[in-house]
Amino acid sequence: MVYAGFGLACALSGTPLLYLGGAPGPSALGWAVVAMGSLAALACCAVGRWGLRPALRVMLWAICFACRSTDIHTAVQGHHAEARVA
Repeated sequence: MVYAGFGLACALSGTPLLYLGGAPGPSALGWAVVAMGSLAALACCAVGRWGLRPALRVMLWAICFACRSTDIHTAVQGHHAEARVA
């Protein structure tokens, strides 16, 4: 929920999640974070209601992989932007 809330706050305020050098990144990334966070929250609610079924387990692993890939991508882009500025 915090992940989705952070993405929503960034998307609604127009704050980019990452910068590419001096230029801000696309604002659509905020909405992507909202979508991933919302899917994770729905999957967790479904697990709470129906238990950890195989399909829900696969969905949770896919969401975790997507969120982690996004975090790694953001960290790498931030590192490249800092290297270019310095």
